[in-house]
Amino acid sequence: MSQALDYLSKPPRRLPFSSRTYLDAWKKSIATFLVLLRHTFSAYATAPSPEQLITANSPKGIIRPKLLQRIEKLWEEARVRSEHLEQKSTATLSGLGIAAPIVIALSAFIVKEPSISAWVRCTSLTLVVLAIASMVMGFLAVLRALSVREREELGIESVVASRTFRKATDDFHGRGLLYVYIKQQALNDHVANFIRASQMFLAISVAFVLLAGAVTVPGIAAAASRQQSVNDPALLQLNSTLETLIDRIDQAEVLRAEQNRTRDELGKLRLDIQGISASHANDLPTAPPANQGPATQTTPKRAEPSKQP
Repeated sequence: MSQALDYLSKPPRRLPFSSRTYLDAWKKSIATFLVLLRHTFSAYATAPSPEQLITANSPKGIIRPKLLQRIEKLWEEARVRSEHLEQKSTATLSGLGIAAPIVIALSAFIVKEPSISAWVRCTSLTLVVLAIASMVMGFLAVLRALSVREREELGIESVVASRTFRKATDDFHGRGLLYVYIKQQALNDHVANFIRASQMFLAISVAFVLLAGAVTVPGIAAAASRQQSVNDPALLQLNSTLETLIDRIDQAEVLRAEQNRTRDELGKLRLDIQGISASHANDLPTAPPANQGPATQTTPKRAEPSKQP
């Protein structure tokens, strides 16, 4: 197993930590930035033909079936790479479309926020303007990448010549595929530089936005703390009014509780009075009925006649 691992490639080694190393890396990054910036803003003609054309006698030799399979694989890789580059262009354009409203909203917030000091506002707006400029360059680069629509394919000349079908041979087919592969790879490299430029501009724009936010947030926090430390008369008056209303509400709740307790006590007192009245009514003596004899019949007396003189 150890002998098999000897054939594996090792990862890149770490460079020594020194100012010379980082200075070289910084110079390389600046050179790449300048190359991509020039590539974005330059005008280009159509793709030229290679210096040495592929013909029936150049390169020399005959393309065998196994070699034809290899050439077909190379052409397939070039075609897949062009599709991936187009997908990257669309994804980068979507990322720029998402970042643009964020940058615009941040700039509007910085302009309208009154608590930001003058130097913080000036610095933040400068960084935001640089972010917008970088974003515009990224839009331009990705649009130029999407505008390249050239695709090299085997045309009808690979099948028909002088109104006669060509004789199907692996050698002729392989030479044609090799020619379009070389042309397509050159176009892919051209588009890839545009995509690299757009991604670089997008990263620079995001870095400027982060710097603007890092400058703005401490200023807003300091202004907010200063505003909290200063006693605003209107705010104090509002607080006192709220406290008065709260005290009145508490007093009303206390009075309501006292009323409920008094009502309960009156109810209990009423029940006690009713109970005492009922007990007194039960304790009073009752008079016995008078004895009556047998009923006697009385006869009315006759009225005596009055004596006349």
